[in-house]
Amino acid sequence: MNRRALKNIRNNSIFKNLLVYFVSSVSAIFITVLLQFILPKLITIEEYGLYKTFTLYLSFTSLLHFGLKDGIYLRISEQLKLNLRENGIYFSTVILQQLGVFAVMFIIGFFFQGVFRYFFFALAASSFFFILNTYYDSLYQSRKEFKVVSFLKIFKEAILLTMVGAFFLLQGELSLEQLLLFFTISICVTFIIYTLKARPFLKFAIPSKEEIRGVVFPVYRRGVGLLAGNFGNQINSNIDKLFVSSFLSVSAFAYYSFGGLFFVLTNTLVGSVSTVLLPYLLTDYKDKLNSTYRRLLDITTIFGLLLFIYVLTVQWIVFEFYPEYNRSIPIISLFFGAMVYNMKINIIQNNYLKTLRLDGSYVRNNYLILALFLAVLFAIFFWDGDLQWYAMGTSFFVFSRYKLNQYSLNKKMAIPLSPPWQDTFLWSLAIVLYFLTNWIYT
Repeated sequence: MNRRALKNIRNNSIFKNLLVYFVSSVSAIFITVLLQFILPKLITIEEYGLYKTFTLYLSFTSLLHFGLKDGIYLRISEQLKLNLRENGIYFSTVILQQLGVFAVMFIIGFFFQGVFRYFFFALAASSFFFILNTYYDSLYQSRKEFKVVSFLKIFKEAILLTMVGAFFLLQGELSLEQLLLFFTISICVTFIIYTLKARPFLKFAIPSKEEIRGVVFPVYRRGVGLLAGNFGNQINSNIDKLFVSSFLSVSAFAYYSFGGLFFVLTNTLVGSVSTVLLPYLLTDYKDKLNSTYRRLLDITTIFGLLLFIYVLTVQWIVFEFYPEYNRSIPIISLFFGAMVYNMKINIIQNNYLKTLRLDGSYVRNNYLILALFLAVLFAIFFWDGDLQWYAMGTSFFVFSRYKLNQYSLNKKMAIPLSPPWQDTFLWSLAIVLYFLTNWIYT
């Protein structure tokens, strides 16, 4: 990269912040990867399967803000100057609502016994702090202040890794209950730091009747539609894992989730980076949507090469150090297509659909693909298909959702379709990766 290109990035706020946030997110993901490689050595395959089930459920219970957080994010992203009174109302509403959700989930835990009771208690507490942390994420990201979010992202993962490592070194063993406790503590401590940092923006404010109608209700109204789309987006990314965990054995899910772990980590990275884009599209770049879209398509296509190398590296690590999970290696390669196109969907398309107020398309596209994918999953199950077929189906339907979103965007404002060479290039990488995997490891 020449000096002129570097200067252009430094002078371009959106791409500069994308780069900064990407680096911090990669750092956090690196810590997460370390933990995920350590855990299979500390706990049994069955416990690992239950832990992955916990994190899977958390990804869905984190949507129990009922659209409030999404509506708030869009509202304050559109404000050139933060309205402190409105934000106080939003903050108060989030706190009261999530206390109610926490109470319901905690009570549900008493209907279970043993480890599953502890499972639900941890899920209730983690969901509560997780949603409040995402409110703080939205607050700072909407103001284009990404350093705080970046630091706490790294901090949360680092403190969890430190607690797990220190406890294991001192005790020589780690139970699932202890792991869930440490996970919850890491989110809680992050919440405390966030709250202290955000004090200048926070005031507990009870809205008047007029403010309920004019401030709270519009946020819910827009947020509920976005939540429906976000839920469809979330479940599309996880329906295969939900299906395998529900209909196959715990050990089969452990192998599958270990293989899918690296797709999930990539998806987590992409999801965090994608939040950088929306405030800019709503303000600074609202008159440059087409040219920005083309540039982002090119960047994410080139990034596919890094994902190709990433998958090869992960496969070698699994083969050398985790022989008990060698069954997961081909699964990792089959998630490559899902990794690449999910990146394009989350970073580019979802933000453009929200910016252009294509909420209906955002919802319809997600659920249409979901219905088709679910039918295919049942077909694989009844035909007793190998675990690899579930991963292959995930990549195919993520790609299908990408093409459907492109159609919706192009119909709205002639957003360009991706050049044919990009899809040809990426799927060629996917095919080469799969056959290379089978040649080396089978």
